Amino acid sequence: MAGVAPGKTFTPGLDFSSQAYSNHADKFEADVKRAYEIIDEKLPLLGELKALLRVSIGGKPPFYIDARSGTAKLEDSTDDEPDVGLNIKPEYIVQFYEGKLEPRYGLFKDAFFHEASMPSGRVPVAIKFADLLTPNPPIPPKHADQFDRLPQPTEDIDQL
Repeated sequence: MAGVAPGKTFTPGLDFSSQAYSNHADKFEADVKRAYEIIDEKLPLLGELKALLRVSIGGKPPFYIDARSGTAKLEDSTDDEPDVGLNIKPEYIVQFYEGKLEPRYGLFKDAFFHEASMPSGRVPVAIKFADLLTPNPPIPPKHADQFDRLPQPTEDIDQL
């Protein structure tokens, strides 16, 4: 069946002839590359995990982050069983890094529809991994013994 070439639109807001469409495959590959760069940049912080993580970004072959000794290093394979398994989209890692996506939401966002994207193993370690990718990773509160002096109850407005 032969199609008729579209004519000029008479509605000013509906002219999309100058619209440039992006190539989704190129964007995906750029996001994957950026996600690997972010993880490599944050590697010194990832030593806090003290665990072995299997990470698969965007369906690519998994790699491992070995932080069991306190210093994190990337590995292509390992004989040990990972503590955590993650299947995550590369744009989520980029959004964690930019502070645009809350880590707890991003980790479980696709798990409702795709069970394979649910973190496996020690989930708190997976959450800490995502937290450490953010611009300002959370710091646990100090114990009361670490302060020189604690606040005293008062009704004096000048002391507040």
